[in-house]
Amino acid sequence: GVDVITYPGCCPVHDDVTVQNILDARAKYPDAKVLIHPECRPEVSKLGDYIGSTSGIIDYVKNLWYNTLLWVFMAIWGKEDFLYENTWY
Repeated sequence: GVDVITYPGCCPVHDDVTVQNILDARAKYPDAKVLIHPECRPEVSKLGDYIGSTSGIIDYVKNLWYNTLLWVFMAIWGKEDFLYENTWY
């Protein structure tokens, strides 16, 4: 067998996203889809329309018919900065 040593930490970027951030985004963009990385907190992830890796999120977006998308990529710091609105034509 192999000994596995875990670290009780987290990614600070993903951990910085809160339930309130998602609720605020849904209020501002009610028709948008919320796409979330699985590294987010469980209570945040359960509010997403899709939870997946970056490549999974990109594939999901490619197959959407919606006009406005809300991407929650936890790659940018800040409470407002993590929201990226994009209009597809």
